[in-house]
Amino acid sequence: MKQMKKLVNILMIEDFQDDAELISFELDRGKIDHKITRIWEIDKLEDELQKLVWDLVLCDYYLPGFNGADAIRIIRKKRPDLPIILVSGMVGDEKAVEVMKLGARDYILKDNLNRLIPAVKREVYDFKLRQTHLNTEKALEIQTSLSQVFIDHIPASARLVEKKTYRVLSANNYALKHGTIPGKKCYEYNPGQKEPCPNCKLHDLGEGNRHINAESKENGDTYDEHWVNIDENLALHYTFNITERKQSEKELIQAKEEAEESDRLKSAFLSNMSHEIRTPMNAIIGFTQILKDNTITDDERNSYIEIIEQSGNNMLNLLTDIIEFSRLESGDYKLNNEEFQVEKYIEDLFDRFNNELKLKNEKDLQLSLSKPEGDQMVVLNQDKSCLTQILNSLFQNAKKFTNRGSIEIGFELIEKEIRFYVKDTGIGIEKEKQEIIFQRFRQVEEEKTRTYSGAGLGLAISNNILEIMGSKIWVESEYGTGSTFYFTLPVYRIDKTSHPEHAESSGEDHGQDTPLMLTGKIILIVEDEITNYLVLENFLQKYNPEILWAKNGETAIDIVHSRKDIDLILMDIRLPGIDGMQATRTIRQFNTNIPIIAQTAYALQEDIDRAFESGCDDLITKPINFELLIEKMQVFLCVSASLR
Repeated sequence: MKQMKKLVNILMIEDFQDDAELISFELDRGKIDHKITRIWEIDKLEDELQKLVWDLVLCDYYLPGFNGADAIRIIRKKRPDLPIILVSGMVGDEKAVEVMKLGARDYILKDNLNRLIPAVKREVYDFKLRQTHLNTEKALEIQTSLSQVFIDHIPASARLVEKKTYRVLSANNYALKHGTIPGKKCYEYNPGQKEPCPNCKLHDLGEGNRHINAESKENGDTYDEHWVNIDENLALHYTFNITERKQSEKELIQAKEEAEESDRLKSAFLSNMSHEIRTPMNAIIGFTQILKDNTITDDERNSYIEIIEQSGNNMLNLLTDIIEFSRLESGDYKLNNEEFQVEKYIEDLFDRFNNELKLKNEKDLQLSLSKPEGDQMVVLNQDKSCLTQILNSLFQNAKKFTNRGSIEIGFELIEKEIRFYVKDTGIGIEKEKQEIIFQRFRQVEEEKTRTYSGAGLGLAISNNILEIMGSKIWVESEYGTGSTFYFTLPVYRIDKTSHPEHAESSGEDHGQDTPLMLTGKIILIVEDEITNYLVLENFLQKYNPEILWAKNGETAIDIVHSRKDIDLILMDIRLPGIDGMQATRTIRQFNTNIPIIAQTAYALQEDIDRAFESGCDDLITKPINFELLIEKMQVFLCVSASLR
């Protein structure tokens, strides 16, 4: 801040010399050129007030034989215009309010003098300004003074108003540009108003109320209004447009509330994740220990193995949801569109869901399929795996909340769009909760005493994927009667055929019905983790192949160099030293015929793409689905044989 050019004469009412010196030091530090006269007796106060040199009074509260309130009463009686700042220790809110009501302009604590400098500068400046106003007899001189003060320093509309007549005597340029006309009465700026406002702040200004602050609204904007008492005849009125500030405050409050809600939801989510992970882990570890008991029967053993398998699948589904959610949150989600015929696709998906119900012996739950009739084939150009993920999530959701009854999956044509739906007769969703189920970390049940398990990510993931696909998901539901989830996708084209049921094949005959015969076949397993190798070895041994094991990429390359009779390679992607992708690229330099199936725990699309780019013929993710592995091996072993 700039140093005040004129000497400031300060009357200090303070009985401690050390405190007086500390205040003086603070004024020096603030570059205020000052002269202090210190008194601490009430008798000397009236004598000093006779002098007209004072610009400011700094007053302590606790004084010998009297207090700050007594001093302020005397000062106000002798010099009502002289500014007073109370500089004291802790006096309590009640006494602070008392001295402010008596006429103190500010209250500053001795142990925190940070506000002393700006307060002194402000009060001295205002005092000089008031003196200027009191000594001015012409409106032009007042206007000049106001312009100098407010045009240069305050980006606000400022007007000088005559109290008795409500007439605007002058205004600064900012006010003039915004429609203020000197000579008009202030209330006449309101269209059609001919009388003073009943709540006009001019009525409240006086010796005991020198400054009034209030908010007002006009034409949708919010204004911060200030009325300052100049003398018994004049008042200063200036306003700030605070619409943007109020909007920012509102947005900050909303953001704070949203952040608090997000924190609450994340805490609930993490607590739920702990439960959802530990529950299947408890079953896996617990029943694994029980299986070590040689006294259990074969039926019991098989039952426990099924529980372990189901618990493992539940954990895999949970981890898959978390990974998918992370990909969506990071923005790292790419679509791989392909053309496919919807009728055949939905029939295959229905068969998969129906088999799942049969395997789990869900006798109280009936599954049905609905699709348009006619001799037409609807073709989509979409990411089939994403569509499967969405419909599977809706099916699993319907199954979870429908203990008995029916689930219907299907689609219908609506102009140039195809509308998929999954309908159930389950518990339904209350109307007020139908929006939150698509939000991350949100579930219909969020309490610890939840009836249904789950992470609460499935619907949020599906909705986010659909947004990337240019669509959205919505629900129609009535509590107690069931729910129907819908989403639409654009039709790519519609083909005509007289035999739609034979229009498309799901692919080549992979020979799934043919038993896997590996006698005489040589399989190289490239795997650094011994447990993963043992799983594959134990599974493949019953088909009687010759199994080779390479623990790293270098060994795998050497084995393929030396053995020209290898029929198939199961290549792990993550290996020490040379990884699986680099090893595959090297092998492809001297052997382009040998089938290589990548096996990986990396399930992100970019990792899958990199595996194929390196030269792998196919890929299977861990934990390995052995039925799917058999299908893939059957295909490539036949291909391998034909190339020899």
